[in-house]
Amino acid sequence: MRNWAHTELLDDFYTQSNLYPVIRHSNSSVDFTYQFNMRYFTCIEHLLISDSLSHNAVNSQYVLHEVDNTSDHDLICMMLDINVALLIDVKRAYTPQPSWNKANINDIENYKSLCVLVTDISLAVESHFFVDIGLN
Repeated sequence: MRNWAHTELLDDFYTQSNLYPVIRHSNSSVDFTYQFNMRYFTCIEHLLISDSLSHNAVNSQYVLHEVDNTSDHDLICMMLDINVALLIDVKRAYTPQPSWNKANINDIENYKSLCVLVTDISLAVESHFFVDIGLN
C-alpha cells in the first residue's frame, strides 16, 4: 500500500477506532479497486473490520475485475470464517422508557409537578478548590 497524502490520517483513524484495513491482511489479494481508462490504477475502496476478526476470521479478500462492470470501481469481496456455534443468543430485556409522543395530559401534568418538587430541594454543596496547573 502506497503512502499518499492522507495515508497517515487514515492510519490514525484506524488505530483510534480499533479497526483493521483488510487490504493489509496476509490473505488479501487486492491489486486495485479503481481504474481510470485502464491507465491509472489505485485502491480507494477499503473494508474495515475489528482487530479480533482480522486475526481470527479472514479467509480471503479479493476484487472482482469483471469485463461487464460499467463502473470505474470494482467490487471487493471478503470471505470470513465465523464459528456460529460461538455466537450466543442473548434474550433482550425490555426496559420501559418514557415516550413523549405517547404522553397524555395527565402524564404531562405529573411531570410538571415533579419539576416543581425538584426545584424546591436544597442540596448541601461543599466547596472544592481547583488549582490550574497549566495542563492545556
